[in-house]
Amino acid sequence: MIREEPYPKGLNLKLPGNLKHYDGSERPDTWIEDYFNAVSFAGGNQRIACRMLQLYLIGPARTWLGDLPENTIFCWFDMKIAFEKHFRGTYKRPATASDLQACIQKKGETSRSFLTRWLATRNECENVDNRTAMHAFIGGLQRGGLLRHK
Repeated sequence: MIREEPYPKGLNLKLPGNLKHYDGSERPDTWIEDYFNAVSFAGGNQRIACRMLQLYLIGPARTWLGDLPENTIFCWFDMKIAFEKHFRGTYKRPATASDLQACIQKKGETSRSFLTRWLATRNECENVDNRTAMHAFIGGLQRGGLLRHK
């Protein structure tokens, strides 16, 4: 039904160039909301958002859309719910305090390399306070190393 919806004549819909394509690795509810807002701001409606969605999906996300059974999506709400439900388990989650604690300095790894790797993990964290982070950092340093000693 949606695929057969005619494209409104005279509508020159241009979405922002910085709208990223979706591949399944981002949080789906945030991405689909941003996508729909971009379509709305450009003058589109819910049916247009459904029709244009395929242009902004790549890889497994595009395959998922193509594999949807006929007569399962009748409106934007159906599309949004199906999209969020399907991709809820596929996106990369933020790191946790446990991830910081598991980040330990490898044998022979320089302090600088470890610090770079640990900071990358720290920057992926949400809701980890500085005290917990510092305990994880110190605990991850090699025993007997100069940095741990300081």
